[in-house]
Amino acid sequence: MSGSPTITAGNTANSLVIDNMFNLVGGTANATINGATITIPQQTINITIGDVIFSGIGTMNNQGNILTITYTYENTTPLIGGSGTCVATYVKQ
Repeated sequence: MSGSPTITAGNTANSLVIDNMFNLVGGTANATINGATITIPQQTINITIGDVIFSGIGTMNNQGNILTITYTYENTTPLIGGSGTCVATYVKQ
């Protein structure tokens, strides 16, 4: 995950866009918000020699300034790929 992603409003009232998802390959995640629940459906970032496939689910705090998302990912790049989960916390400054 990237240490400095950019989070902006999406094209609907219930959507978010998270840019610069991963340190080495960048990427964008499109998310939907339903109440305090954030859902990132399965998406793929092509990195020429493989793909990073990811999805996530998380929550937003009552003030709307902290998002915590648990991601599941698979990197299909030969020799360096792998899969797993990680938790990202985004705090509005």
